[in-house]
Amino acid sequence: MYRPDVQFVDPLTSLSGVDSYQKNVDMLGSRTALGKLLFSDAGIVLHNIKDLGPRKISTRWTLRLRAKMLPWGPMARFTGVSLYEIDEEARVIKQTDYWDSINLVGGEYKQAPLLTGVKDFLNQLGPGAGGAQQAMNAELPFELLRRAPEYEVRRYPAFEGVETDYEARPEGYDRLGTYVSGWNVENRKVRPFSPSIMRIDLNEKDKTMVWPVGFSNEALAQSGGAASQQAIPAPADEIIRRTSVPTQVVAVLRFETPATAPVVKYYSGRLMELLAADKLVPTEAATQAYTLCQYDAIFSVGTRRNEVWAVLEKHDWQD
Repeated sequence: MYRPDVQFVDPLTSLSGVDSYQKNVDMLGSRTALGKLLFSDAGIVLHNIKDLGPRKISTRWTLRLRAKMLPWGPMARFTGVSLYEIDEEARVIKQTDYWDSINLVGGEYKQAPLLTGVKDFLNQLGPGAGGAQQAMNAELPFELLRRAPEYEVRRYPAFEGVETDYEARPEGYDRLGTYVSGWNVENRKVRPFSPSIMRIDLNEKDKTMVWPVGFSNEALAQSGGAASQQAIPAPADEIIRRTSVPTQVVAVLRFETPATAPVVKYYSGRLMELLAADKLVPTEAATQAYTLCQYDAIFSVGTRRNEVWAVLEKHDWQD
């Protein structure tokens, strides 16, 4: 599929010739001596392919790569696009890769200095690069679609959860914590996922907290899991409700300062600015409420992981 004199350019590499291209791919895939020493668990997900006109196409992808030479084995992730120039025999003349994390500026891809790419890669390798995690619960899994300089785009599977209305945040934590500890009609303990998801209307009058506790049958079937799972127990009181959340593509902006009302408003507004610049469109519901997600215990100390979310209506990863 590549011409013998193919050119390949990405933020870290500039190569000429199909042999050099193949050696680079083999190294990342741990199929060379150096690659086996440095990397493992390499993989790529192709999200879409677009025809850009005569002899030009683009692809959008997510790449992962584990740096095995470090004791903690960090996983680096890159998302972006590849632009291909093709000859009359449908062979690639040139491939240019752009990373969302350094090349995406105002919805357009632009070249970045080599050192910018090196810094972006190295920043993912530190032992604390993942940030604070909630000690008790596993994180709700997702597919990373974009890792931009300030935000991410993720696809979450459909899930089942429990929710409650609240006035003060500890009230919501207390109610849902009691439910998963066995205060339900089956007296059964339930292991929730992180994060705690809070939806707060713009006037801060209506507030709802959701804890994910299981996957929908549809999500399980799509993932190749069992066709069904044990239903989550009904709450023992009407103050807690079961809820179903469909598959969603969500834009996410992370922050580590205490999640006070002014802070949440600021980061929610910043996320909306970033989405507008990159031509991503939130749903109407996302513009009418704040969605705050917390991964740490409510009274935890040290570095916190907080996020504001916006469900997307129009984006680059339409099915």
